[in-house]
Amino acid sequence: MGAGGSKHRVSAEEEARIMRKCNARRSAMLLCRAANPENPQQACERLEAALAMCFAGEVPALKAASAQHERCFTSLMNTGGYQRRRHCDPELGELKAGLTRAGLFPFKA
Repeated sequence: MGAGGSKHRVSAEEEARIMRKCNARRSAMLLCRAANPENPQQACERLEAALAMCFAGEVPALKAASAQHERCFTSLMNTGGYQRRRHCDPELGELKAGLTRAGLFPFKA
């Protein structure tokens, strides 16, 4: 982690709170990974995205990025597209980058 990166990390207490809040999604993703050892990334992609959304929604520094991803995701579900795209990869990438800075991604087993 780069200089100054630790200021964005969540405390152990915050991490425990987030883990409790998002436990059902985390359990589903871990079970999916265990059931798909050959290609867990592809098989569990949506569960990982759901867990990232749950975690990011609980980190104050990621509220704006979380809201942007939610807008994209809602638009995709309602209309099939968002800003001429059929995915939310840039928004999800922003969430994962923020979670990495917070010390919450990659997700722990």
